[in-house]
Amino acid sequence: LGFSKEKVLFAMQVTGSRNVEILAGWMFENDAESVASSSDSSYLDFKMVLLVRTDLNMSPGKVGSQCAHAALGACRAMEEMSKLSVLEQWEETGEAIIVLRVEGADAITE
Repeated sequence: LGFSKEKVLFAMQVTGSRNVEILAGWMFENDAESVASSSDSSYLDFKMVLLVRTDLNMSPGKVGSQCAHAALGACRAMEEMSKLSVLEQWEETGEAIIVLRVEGADAITE
């Protein structure tokens, strides 16, 4: 149909669908070419952010292990919630993972 990969990914993000007919219909109805090209390119950049609580006093090895479990769990949760378009965009934009420390559970909800 002549749509760029970026425009198709944008339509997948907006519709939450991977169905070609749904995506093509949305792109034709919403002029995805102008929407995607006019949007900020950082819109398609995704980063996974992991928060490590310092009040739990975990060893560096334990922190690494827990972060690995959390990252895998987040990917599995995205698959189970049928958010594959978001997961694929994260993968295609470098699978960035940011790890931040927080003082405790209260700091997470602030």
